Amino acid sequence: MTHDSSDHEVYRKKQLAINLGLLENHFLEFPCHDCMEKHLLLIEGLASEGVEQTGEEVYSRTKKWAERTLKAINAGTTETELTELASAARDLRKQVQVNAHLTEKEIEISLQHDTENPVVVSHA
Repeated sequence: MTHDSSDHEVYRKKQLAINLGLLENHFLEFPCHDCMEKHLLLIEGLASEGVEQTGEEVYSRTKKWAERTLKAINAGTTETELTELASAARDLRKQVQVNAHLTEKEIEISLQHDTENPVVVSHA
């Protein structure tokens, strides 16, 4: 099965939005270092791929944010800092969603569906 570049772009932005949403939840409700690191690495990888393939600014901002945030959580973060990081993750997720034309409902459904292997279910 072959996919065109628009399929990759939709996939990449959906996965970014999903992982940013999951990361936001970890920052606010369950600050598990291993989980946060996993989501940040996925975000960084997806954003790096996006920079290389499209050059879009949203990917560059997201990649830089993921790199800085990974360093911060590895150095140790306070509850206040985690709250600030959650807000930043939410802002980035909204930027990605707007670029991918994803709705809050699509992301919410995917987060509720399966937090370890999220799948976006579109109701469009």
